[in-house]
Amino acid sequence: MQPGSVVEYLSGKDLALGFCLEAENKGKLPIMTSSGRKESLATKKVLFAHQSPLSPTASREEKLAHLESVEARKARESGELDTSELWELLAEEEGREWQLSELAGFLFSEAGPWEKSLVYRAISNDKHRYSRKGDCFVLRTAEQVEEALQREAVEARREVERAAVKDWMRAVWDTRKNSFDPEYAESVEEWKERIRNVALHGEDASHFQHVQRYLKELDAKGLDVAFQFMVRLGEWTLDENLEILANQTPTVFSQEVLEEAEQAGQRLEAVLQEPDRVDLSDWGCHSIDDPDTTEIDDALAWRAVEEGFELAIHIADASALVTPDLEHLEKEIRYRATSVYLPDFKVRMVPENLSDDALSLKQGVKRPAFTFLVKVDEKGKLLEAKVQTSVIRVEERLDYDTADQRVADGEEYWAGFARIAEMLKAQREANGAVNLPFPRMEVVLSGDEILLVPDERDSASQTIVSEMMILANRVAAEYLRDNELPAIYRSQKAPDPPIEMRDEWRPHHLYEARRSFSRSAQGFEPSLHSGLGLDAYVQATSPIRRYRDLILQRQIKHHLQSGQVLYSKEDLEEILTITSTPVSQAEKMERNRKAYFLHKLLSKQRGKEVSAIVLAANGERYTLQLKDTLREVDVPQGGGSLKAPGEEVRVKVLSVYPRDRVVKVSSPL
Repeated sequence: MQPGSVVEYLSGKDLALGFCLEAENKGKLPIMTSSGRKESLATKKVLFAHQSPLSPTASREEKLAHLESVEARKARESGELDTSELWELLAEEEGREWQLSELAGFLFSEAGPWEKSLVYRAISNDKHRYSRKGDCFVLRTAEQVEEALQREAVEARREVERAAVKDWMRAVWDTRKNSFDPEYAESVEEWKERIRNVALHGEDASHFQHVQRYLKELDAKGLDVAFQFMVRLGEWTLDENLEILANQTPTVFSQEVLEEAEQAGQRLEAVLQEPDRVDLSDWGCHSIDDPDTTEIDDALAWRAVEEGFELAIHIADASALVTPDLEHLEKEIRYRATSVYLPDFKVRMVPENLSDDALSLKQGVKRPAFTFLVKVDEKGKLLEAKVQTSVIRVEERLDYDTADQRVADGEEYWAGFARIAEMLKAQREANGAVNLPFPRMEVVLSGDEILLVPDERDSASQTIVSEMMILANRVAAEYLRDNELPAIYRSQKAPDPPIEMRDEWRPHHLYEARRSFSRSAQGFEPSLHSGLGLDAYVQATSPIRRYRDLILQRQIKHHLQSGQVLYSKEDLEEILTITSTPVSQAEKMERNRKAYFLHKLLSKQRGKEVSAIVLAANGERYTLQLKDTLREVDVPQGGGSLKAPGEEVRVKVLSVYPRDRVVKVSSPL
């Protein structure tokens, strides 16, 4: 290897070229690589050496140009060698180890370093038919070659499919056109589902990293690229409810369920004729609901009696029509567990022909009811209560505003009802109930407009309905407890620390008080519900929209009729387990969907100043409540003067992310 020659050596698994700069010295050969770097190459690594027309004193550019031309020539000439024909020639000598010189002898009449180099390159590139074993080569078997060729064909096909998928994604992203070669429709559908899953489940989705790499090639910005892709594809709208899709919340009923619901509805007239039902249809009662409510599950009435007042709290008798023998219907409502009420959508627990018609306590028609008859004294103290099945007819349906107006106008019946409700409330408060005026906002959609409507929980009509439902649930709980019937009770520990009552409750007072409340719990033994001031409490007043309420209604009704237990404690434990997930999902879905539209409304205030109330100062941060929306945010205190809880400040809305339900505002200005 004289200075000026070209040598070939292994760099990793590939052949590389070098220009010999000086003579070998102690097993080292100074060379210039094809990249122009000077290296000291171990002589033993040299595989081939070739004479060069260049002098060692040639310029750097000349040396690099020469190496480039040699590489090009070798690539061309080695590519012309037919290694497949050689393999076929030698295939019968399976398992033999072949020297390079032997293989070169079959392809060239005279095999020098140049020819050996060409054969080495050609055979090394033909990995289907040859494998290296030390300094020799071994021919692969026909079966191995066939498998390798098939793998290569499959990979080539996959590469074409990948390119087709990327072209489709680019077309969707750039032009919103779902255009692709029909030949690759299956691959496109597979990738559509992958992107859909990533949009729904994020990092928990299978193929997450793979999908993210593909989406990144679109030069798209933002955290919700997968969602935006589905929108551009036309599969989703900008307001798509992803939680319904992710939770696989059923939004329609199967044909089998609808048929059984129809059967249930046809029982209505027979149910109204049941001999143990008390006909209370001549005792006028009223329903109070939101104007758009279609599932009317309660109606109310009262009258003066010698002891004080008699209250009739009628609950739709869902147990009369929705019976366990309707297997498909029963299975479906158990699976759904609850109705879901969203600003833009409603998912019913039971089919509409029942929830909105046969079971709904509509004005002017007879309906089966589950009635709580309760007598209270002049101060609202409970004297007597009984539960019975009945037939009722709602005399008048009112919305909350109308009922409030009648109370305000001093109408005797409604003013009296309001006084009774306040007495019941006072009785509970005397027993430890804590009724705080927490402000709430309801999100209402009116066409394309998002409205925030104050939720007047403390209005006269709201108080009437609330107190009657609490009373009915109390009576139901006491009936279940006193008759030792298994039940699902609700309880709540006393506030810790105790709440100091105030004549005036400002936002920061309510914020501090709220932190004292513990979450309500569910169990199978009656226990204190401190928030309501009751020793026993269940939920049994919404059997059209809550499966557990229906179960307790069935439990009480069965005992009334037979004196027997319908559901054991073990049955209720199973029901509680089965329904916990869908109920939790529904509550979260309602909360998050409301928050989504709230933040969408807030996004219109991006860059604007808004008013906020300081709720708390926590170290170097404030907790604020945005006045117009009641949204709570945490912000750094900033460099201004310290703000006290209750103080009103101005902040700037910096950014809003509706889908993440995130709003960022500045420190107080």
